[in-house]
Amino acid sequence: MGKFDFEFPAELTRQLERMENYDSIAPRILNATITILERNVKKELGKHTRTKELLNSIKVSKPKKNQYGWFVCVRPTGKSETIMIDGKVYNRKEPESNMKIMTILEYGSPSQKRPPIPIMTKATNDSRPEVERRMQEEYEKAVSGG
Repeated sequence: MGKFDFEFPAELTRQLERMENYDSIAPRILNATITILERNVKKELGKHTRTKELLNSIKVSKPKKNQYGWFVCVRPTGKSETIMIDGKVYNRKEPESNMKIMTILEYGSPSQKRPPIPIMTKATNDSRPEVERRMQEEYEKAVSGG
């Protein structure tokens, strides 16, 4: 699936990097903000699908750290046999990965003559202002001892 991410705002990143307890604060900030993106992904997906299988497959991962820094994911999990997109029902002979279904929705499929429905992109863009505000609030709580 495509990459949809938020980066910590530049000034907040500089502030965090100067802190000794960055590795304990970053997961706290991610946990406090990821529900915003999850809510917006489900809201946007709900506009295009009426089956609960794909909608209920949207899960949030725990914060993790790799060589690039801390991250958390909102993504579809599992497989679905039936999906309804914009009023049309699609039955699969074999269950299909929900991640694959979401990718096809997001980017479209020329071979299936399916135009893109940028669900994740819209949800990410819609979430950005609230996530950045909340990140700053959580940082300020952390440094004030809250």
